[in-house]
Amino acid sequence: MTETSKAEEFETVGDCVFFRPRGNVTIGKVTELAIVGIIYARERKISKLVFNTTSLFGYSPPSITERYEAVTRCAPVAMGAVHVALVTKPERMDAQQFHEVVGANRGLTTDVFVTEEEAVAWLAAHE
Repeated sequence: MTETSKAEEFETVGDCVFFRPRGNVTIGKVTELAIVGIIYARERKISKLVFNTTSLFGYSPPSITERYEAVTRCAPVAMGAVHVALVTKPERMDAQQFHEVVGANRGLTTDVFVTEEEAVAWLAAHE
């Protein structure tokens, strides 16, 4: 079953929420959107979130500090109940996966991918 919001940014497919926001944003707004997606999934008792940022523009690849701040803001919102698979453009990825370490230390299961297919496969392995 597929359920799409009025804004067509959220879609629920089976046991996974896809959040695909669009627009010109700052890195701070990206974090706020991630929190919105986590809350949306958590309130519906759905433990898998694909947060697809490929249609967001206007911000540079986040610095280590920005990555740290984003994860430390998202972790308490997820409350260990939502696994987050971030889909982004390759140039925005962190090869050292700093976010994953910070997230794990704060109870957030998260990873970054370049396609939704990869994200869904990873989430399926974290059931």
